[in-house]
Amino acid sequence: MISDRAGVAIAALAILTALAGALLLGHTKAMPHADLSKHAQTAAAQGGVQLTTALSLRQTAPQVIDVVADVSILNGDSAVAYIGINCLNPVSVDYRSTRPDPAGPPYSASATALRDRIMRYRHSLDESLTFSSQPPDKIASASPTCDQSGPPILAPHQHLVFRLSSPLLVGGTPYVDTQTTDVVSVLELGDPPLPGAPPAPIKSTKTIELRTPVQQLASYSLASRAELEATSLRFESLMNKPDLAAWVYTQDPSSWGEARLTDSFKGDSKWTLTAFNRGFALPVVVTGVANKAASVQIPTERAAQPGTMDAAIPAGASERRTGYVEYKDLYVGDLVLPSGKVMVGDPVSSDSMLTFNLGLKAGRYPVRVVTARPPYMGDDYVRAAWEAVTLSDSPVTHWVPAVPVGHNAKELKPGQAFQWGTDGGEGGFASPEAMERMDASIVGDMALYDSLGNREEANRWLWAFLTVDSASGANVFACQSGFGDGGYPVFLGLDAGNNPAVLLSDFAVLDLTFGGR
Repeated sequence: MISDRAGVAIAALAILTALAGALLLGHTKAMPHADLSKHAQTAAAQGGVQLTTALSLRQTAPQVIDVVADVSILNGDSAVAYIGINCLNPVSVDYRSTRPDPAGPPYSASATALRDRIMRYRHSLDESLTFSSQPPDKIASASPTCDQSGPPILAPHQHLVFRLSSPLLVGGTPYVDTQTTDVVSVLELGDPPLPGAPPAPIKSTKTIELRTPVQQLASYSLASRAELEATSLRFESLMNKPDLAAWVYTQDPSSWGEARLTDSFKGDSKWTLTAFNRGFALPVVVTGVANKAASVQIPTERAAQPGTMDAAIPAGASERRTGYVEYKDLYVGDLVLPSGKVMVGDPVSSDSMLTFNLGLKAGRYPVRVVTARPPYMGDDYVRAAWEAVTLSDSPVTHWVPAVPVGHNAKELKPGQAFQWGTDGGEGGFASPEAMERMDASIVGDMALYDSLGNREEANRWLWAFLTVDSASGANVFACQSGFGDGGYPVFLGLDAGNNPAVLLSDFAVLDLTFGGR
């Protein structure tokens, strides 16, 4: 999910760091014995659909053993929909820790919901890397030209087969504690869409879940990274802060978003809680040492509500069908340009951005983010499809590649456009004046960069604005860049008089073509 990205990234970072260490030490550490002949199989049926997961061990290198999950889905006599994207594996397979949460004192409903979020994050530290597709990975009865934009339907008697795997032992080091870890396979089913109805998210009506203890395959011990007892004590200490407890108690239990309690990478006993509440533009942040909370930052700025309407492809552009459809058009605020110049790219640094001098007057210019989603999936799967700055009220009649400062259109071949790149999965707009402040923050205390990232995460990574200079009003806009890292083109929408009307960067979620007259 988009809203869980930061927590997943932090957990993955800790695991990858340990993985790198294990690989470096692997040549000197004897690998524990593994019986590769062991297998385990679980199966269940619901709504006429049978789900089977067969687990086995596979040695992929002298110091590496994987858990392999062969997943089979067999449908019965009636067509049934599933939650997922057509043509892709509809079953999620993951490690799941079975360590129980420690008991704590009674809390309010809101505090209990927050604690549950924190504990869920801590459990994720014990669940290793996710299972990923491995050959053979096929849909047994699907056409080679399967249309991902179609409804995700299991046809009568359709049989799907997938193979996934995940590391269990690397360099002699286990990645999960086999005594307290299950492999969990989940398939969510729903009602098929009505014939002729427009694409709409399919609602889950039945869930088939298979749990297989990893100890059926192997016996390896690994100390918990979750530190659940310490986490419980830390949460209790922060709830003993009267101001924080009073604020938490007033929140709607369903309003809590991502909440993570992270340990210092320095190996000391310091920790930080970062918890997002959908009612606020910034998270609550608590720092502590050992099992005692120290400083508390309670947010006061209310979350802004963007203007929203149904999305459509830009006027003058064309679209080919993909596995995504346009969803919402969000007006998220105004970009302040003190000198009229605008920069496009990853706002982590001006080095990764393109500067455009389009003859604009100093002022405020509306920013829009258009989102897209798989046609039969809901808000948890929404992505930013493109970002745009409106430069005038005139309608766009045609598009040309936007030419940044220091370049000219003659550098481009037909069909090409100038691109900016990111390896952080971020895009955005800013003025040169604003990026001077951001660059200074990067080499200083990173306060502006951290604040921008927190604001973006609070909006599920779809948008964020941060004013970096109160005198001029210069600000920075950021959003996720479609599917993440890569290079993204910039186009200029012109009106009938060839005057700039829209500056747009496309994130390649939809297959759009921006043409001329």
